[in-house]
Amino acid sequence: MKLKSLISSLLSKKKKAEAGEEGGNCEESDEVFKNDLISRKKLCVVINIDNTLLDSLRGCDYAWEDHDYLSESGVQRSVRQGVFYASAKLDRITKLRPYIRTFLEKLTLDYDIVLYSRVSPQYLDIMTDVLDRDSVYRKAGCLTSVYEDDDIGKKHLHPILKNREVVCILDCRESGWEKYADNLIKIDPYCYFVTKARANNNLNLHLPKSWIQLKGDECEEGGELYRVLRVLSVAHIFFFKPDSSHDIRQVIHNLKSQNKLYKYRTL
Repeated sequence: MKLKSLISSLLSKKKKAEAGEEGGNCEESDEVFKNDLISRKKLCVVINIDNTLLDSLRGCDYAWEDHDYLSESGVQRSVRQGVFYASAKLDRITKLRPYIRTFLEKLTLDYDIVLYSRVSPQYLDIMTDVLDRDSVYRKAGCLTSVYEDDDIGKKHLHPILKNREVVCILDCRESGWEKYADNLIKIDPYCYFVTKARANNNLNLHLPKSWIQLKGDECEEGGELYRVLRVLSVAHIFFFKPDSSHDIRQVIHNLKSQNKLYKYRTL
């Protein structure tokens, strides 16, 4: 069964159960979701796309450095090549993180991917189109997106995350994931644009410099997505070992205790 259909079933069962209607057997849907993954030797990863897979800047948040940089002819060529994406509907320009195409291609071999954002449903739909050009992964049934705004400040995604033994979470922030800390694999944030907040760094001393300010960018191979892909690949191997507990939380715990989550970092 395709990932989108499985998740639609989970969400439908949850709503029916909350309403006390017939057909709201969430446990049965959970088993179908989990067993479908295991039968295909796959796991599921929920990815908060913002500052993880991309950096997206609203028109009202441009710093003068952003304006100057984006007016350069070389950047306009990169927009045409798909490295940047400009959306008039969203009044945003988006920079994809280096290695993203290879990352998604290789990750979908071992994981079904749920893209997640709290910005807006329209934003998530457009960014999903940007990340999955020609709907290659969605047509293959191994990628979908979920927007949920029931509880401000909490990234519940409850129907999916209820299957905690087979679901990883990838995010640059820990806040909002307290209930699912054992499932979280943290990635360094990708901050490409300067933004007004970072330009006024005298008021925001905790903000690191952006890649525009550093006049560079992450490496394709050796950057954060490269590292995280290797970590997720190792986690998948350990999960499906015959003597494994078949609980991704235990696998992540073991990798953390052995200090292997950052083993593949290239400085």
